[in-house]
Amino acid sequence: MGETPASGYFFNSKEMKAATVKKSRSAASKKRTAPEFSESEKHMVQKAEQYCVASEQCATSVRDKMVQWKVEKELSDRIIEHLEFKNLINEERYVNYFCDSKLHQQHWGRTKIAYHLRLKQIPAEAIAAGIAAIDDEEYHQILSRMVRLKREEFSHFDNPTRIDTKVIQSLSLRGFEPQEIRKELEEQKNAEAN
Repeated sequence: MGETPASGYFFNSKEMKAATVKKSRSAASKKRTAPEFSESEKHMVQKAEQYCVASEQCATSVRDKMVQWKVEKELSDRIIEHLEFKNLINEERYVNYFCDSKLHQQHWGRTKIAYHLRLKQIPAEAIAAGIAAIDDEEYHQILSRMVRLKREEFSHFDNPTRIDTKVIQSLSLRGFEPQEIRKELEEQKNAEAN
């Protein structure tokens, strides 16, 4: 196949790992077929498919839902495999959807978004890619608006330092980075001073 040296031994662990991954991917791509289900199981498969079609889901969310539906673990695993095969569950697509919706609808920062994705057992690489895909300009516009709103909300405090502290605490809980909040606070104060 060309992935092993002529001697049959690998020179280092990277070569061995690369060859193993290459073999397993090619074997998996050849053998991968949709799981088969009995007539009694097809109803649960259709229910899971409808759940995934209604809104974007990750494997953990679907697995949790099937626990609520009292589906056996073995059947649950086969249904998840079926949904992934049909591309109804796609972790990368889910991460992008999750990041976008939580930023724009819930006004969460990167830290909180990443934390909740980890809770859903999403792979670290997928989380990092999703967080990196967040547009910096949009992120800072949302942060700027949130800082402005929080400054107004806490304006009843007389002490400006206390207002700043409350804004930082509040937006840190929403997952925005404290250094980014401080930077935005300073920019807004400087703009007001001019």
